Amino acid sequence: IRVLCLTVLVAVPCFWQMHIPSADLPSHLYGASLARTVQTTPVPGLKLASAWTNTLSERLWAPLLGILGERWLEGSLPALAVVVFFWGELFWIRRATGTWAWPLAPIVAMVSYGVIFHLGFLNFFLSTGLALWCIGLLWRYSAGATAVAAGIAGIGWFAHALPVLWAA
Repeated sequence: IRVLCLTVLVAVPCFWQMHIPSADLPSHLYGASLARTVQTTPVPGLKLASAWTNTLSERLWAPLLGILGERWLEGSLPALAVVVFFWGELFWIRRATGTWAWPLAPIVAMVSYGVIFHLGFLNFFLSTGLALWCIGLLWRYSAGATAVAAGIAGIGWFAHALPVLWAA
């Protein structure tokens, strides 16, 4: 119940605003919309290029755009990024200290809405959250944790390469 309540509390600010003030959020939403259009309706002269980084938000958004609509998606991806970052940070602290730092949760939540979120580097922010999960998993070596961390790092690479390299 604690995990669910904290997750909802951390994500709610992304939905109570009419629009998320972000530098690159509209461009990712537009990119997802354009990618969906090109995939569903052939547009002469347009084709999808394969990019390997800074594309995770579009990859997550494009399939859901027709189902959920732009307004819902405008809040959902930043909320997902904040939740991934928040829990990645708490998980890293847990692995480093050996205990859950529940008293630090409000401070961690404030850091989750920090400067990178407000600058609008959405894919970088999401990748940083995933990198924190990787660092937490690799804090104490095990083969299973290493395999999971490698999978998470692969997903993070599509968001942005720099945090994944930093975690490595």
